[in-house]
Amino acid sequence: MATRSDFEPDEWATLSFATIDTLMYLSIVQPGFFDMLREAGQTGQFLAQEAAAATSALVRDLAFDARQTHERDKALNPANVETPTLDRLTAASELVERKAPDELSAFRIFILGIAETVAEAAGGVSPAEMHAIEKVRAALG
Repeated sequence: MATRSDFEPDEWATLSFATIDTLMYLSIVQPGFFDMLREAGQTGQFLAQEAAAATSALVRDLAFDARQTHERDKALNPANVETPTLDRLTAASELVERKAPDELSAFRIFILGIAETVAEAAGGVSPAEMHAIEKVRAALG
């Protein structure tokens, strides 16, 4: 089972940013102050659950780190977030496939879980959010 210690610092940063970027990307696809509050709460619960109980040690480590990460200094605009997020997701997926192939399925499920949790938090998945989830799924391979 792979853990944080199996990755170099720059590799771990790729995986960690993929996690946080997914959360941020889905959160801004359908903007709204109260929606963002609900999404933050639901995502926090999802990450806490995964950090405590995921069967994958890699997912537990990523979820724990995601709970500790503060929002990075980035304009909250889908046009500024989408391409780098999807590129990092592809890089992260390829990295896990190369270094911990037995963890790839758990990693993909975890990232999609974040995306779906954010999208569902405000009372349903909008067409824009569904489109974003499909882009995340495609980026993961």
